[in-house]
Amino acid sequence: MDGSHLEVNLHVITAASVHINNIYKAIARAGFEVVEFVYGILSLGENIITQEEKDIGCILIDLSGLSTGIVIYLDGAIQSSMEIDFGSDLVTNDLANYLKTLPRVAKVIKEKHGIAAKELLTDKEAQVKIPYLANDGRTTREVKKQDILTPISSRVEWYVEQLAGTITDELQKHNCSTDMFSAGIVLTGGGSQLKGIDSVFSKGLNTTAR
Repeated sequence: MDGSHLEVNLHVITAASVHINNIYKAIARAGFEVVEFVYGILSLGENIITQEEKDIGCILIDLSGLSTGIVIYLDGAIQSSMEIDFGSDLVTNDLANYLKTLPRVAKVIKEKHGIAAKELLTDKEAQVKIPYLANDGRTTREVKKQDILTPISSRVEWYVEQLAGTITDELQKHNCSTDMFSAGIVLTGGGSQLKGIDSVFSKGLNTTAR
């Protein structure tokens, strides 16, 4: 094939060299060697997103504790990636404040009894034992499960609204809409384990979610 003009579309990911060097030094001092640095959510994508999903379009959202990673796939390749500086720990913190308990206790309660939306709760009279923050932590009280969902569902709704706005703006930059992503949304990370979170994301971004 002959030609006089060559061009390529690239997706370039940058990172602060100071942060990279600090990670490198910490690992080296522990007696190990860094072979290569890889952006975490890209390695996630290689493991949980199929090539077919990349071809027909999907949005990978990594719901981590302190941050949220987003990668947009279409036509078999990455169209965009971003990192947002808030994550699912916001849900835990809100629950801890609401119940007047420790964040580590709230995290256990969220993981065991939490549901992303109040309408998904079937047993509205169910009771849950909550440890008090005072004394030695052994004193407990009982609250209705639906009361626990008040701060959880409120924060999740806000969380999804923020991400939906960010994703919509990013798609518009590429002249895309969620309708073009046949594989919908794929959720991963600790925050994705919250019961019903896929339903809330599906509704918030008007597409399928798993």
